[in-house]
Amino acid sequence: MRQKFSFMLLAIFMMTTLPVFAQLQPPTDLIATEGSTFHGKYVKLEWTYATPSPMSFIRFKVFKKHADSTEFILAVSNLRDKRFNDMRVVPGATYQYYVVAYSNGVTSDPSNTVEITLTPPPPPPVYAKITGTVVDAAGQPLKDVFVKAFSQTSPYVRSAKTNTAGFFSMTVQTGTYFVQTSKFGYFFEYYDNVTSLVAATPVVVNEGDSLSLAIDLATFVPPASFTLTGNVTNDLGAAQRAEIFVYKVRANNYHYMVKRTHTDSLGNYSVNVKENDTVIIYARVPGFAYFPEFYNNKRVIADADKVAITGNVTGIDFVMDPLPVYANGISGVVADTLGAPVMGYVSAFRVEGTSFGQKCYAVHTDSLGVYSFANLNPGEYILL
Repeated sequence: MRQKFSFMLLAIFMMTTLPVFAQLQPPTDLIATEGSTFHGKYVKLEWTYATPSPMSFIRFKVFKKHADSTEFILAVSNLRDKRFNDMRVVPGATYQYYVVAYSNGVTSDPSNTVEITLTPPPPPPVYAKITGTVVDAAGQPLKDVFVKAFSQTSPYVRSAKTNTAGFFSMTVQTGTYFVQTSKFGYFFEYYDNVTSLVAATPVVVNEGDSLSLAIDLATFVPPASFTLTGNVTNDLGAAQRAEIFVYKVRANNYHYMVKRTHTDSLGNYSVNVKENDTVIIYARVPGFAYFPEFYNNKRVIADADKVAITGNVTGIDFVMDPLPVYANGISGVVADTLGAPVMGYVSAFRVEGTSFGQKCYAVHTDSLGVYSFANLNPGEYILL
């Protein structure tokens, strides 16, 4: 009796479960899109699937057909996710796909079929030649001239170097280029005989071309060098050891230092400067006894005299004005926590003020740890 009852339960279970699997729903809304990676193109498949009730162990199979084939083949099975990337594709080819769901030996009807044609690969590049000869101003061939061709529309660059006959040759992809030539001791230029890219003549290279360019380079003649000399004294006529700075004047009041030197024991100095430069000269005596200044007794750079260099320049002399003497000072003792004197440095930082070189003072303590500052510019100080 018990065996009959068990057999009846099994039969009822099979009768109630088989319809569920027999009614397995097909995937829907299958779509195919093109994707690409560094290694190549792929087809991205995505679909939807309603969760069955009761819950079943659902997996998916993807079938694929190439346009040249007559039937679909299995591309992948045992998928749990509702997406798949087909990496085994060829650019420019056409493919069809559909998806089925399956569980416990029961397979659904196919999903909708999708078709996708991948973007074809770009055509292979077409090449042509740019050749030419580079000569100097006298018409003599120049060896070891660097010739570069810059693409007008991409980072593509090709280069070559001239031989003993001044000849160069380079193979380039078809397109539009700017050609630049350069050699040490000569002015570099862009084709055709200009020094700026904006003014350069584009060189158009078409399939099968073998262009020949004639280029001549002008010899670079460095500017002549002249001397600028002067003397530094104080208000009493005594020679001063000073630092001299020479700044080249640029547009928009932008200047940069080109020379730096020191006066000798007689207060004299000399620096080399270049022809056609315009310069500003600045002098500073180390310490805090004199105001630093620009040439011709100017305190700020906006008022500084500008000296045009057309030959040797003499008489750029400085008479340094002394700083005011103040009857003030700060003194004290540096000791450790036990009261023993400590030898070291003490710095005094002025909290505010714009005077030249007076924002910080430093002294060394003696063997008893004593330090002393004198003749300080009036103001508040922080000691360190």
